[in-house]
Amino acid sequence: MPNTLSGFFLHATLTFERGWRHPAVGYCGMHAHPAFEIVYHAAGTGRTRDAFGTVLEFAPGGVVVYRPGTAHEQMMAEPGEDVCLHVGCDLPPPPELAPSLYVPPLADAWRRAEIERLAADRPALTPARQLAD
Repeated sequence: MPNTLSGFFLHATLTFERGWRHPAVGYCGMHAHPAFEIVYHAAGTGRTRDAFGTVLEFAPGGVVVYRPGTAHEQMMAEPGEDVCLHVGCDLPPPPELAPSLYVPPLADAWRRAEIERLAADRPALTPARQLAD
């Protein structure tokens, strides 16, 4: 197993598991997923906090990535829409990979379109159903 961050990304096999989009309003309580979660904030502003105390502010077009098993919550300052993707991995993430990280708004239309296309592969889910999945 690779023991560096670059080695992890060179050797890990990532697999798309599921995607969906949903309105983002108010508060989404602390929860975790067994896969990487990529949250593209198509609209709205707010912040997220993970179980380690990291607080990340996000803006429309920004992306938050959570490593597998990282419990997190989200508080919206301005209602919007989230596009969520779950990506599986055959290796455990190395310790130097932050539990959650923020990618500033995507200027690349191709990347935004790809995230939205992946999320379109599954019907929209309510927040309660997302937690059940």
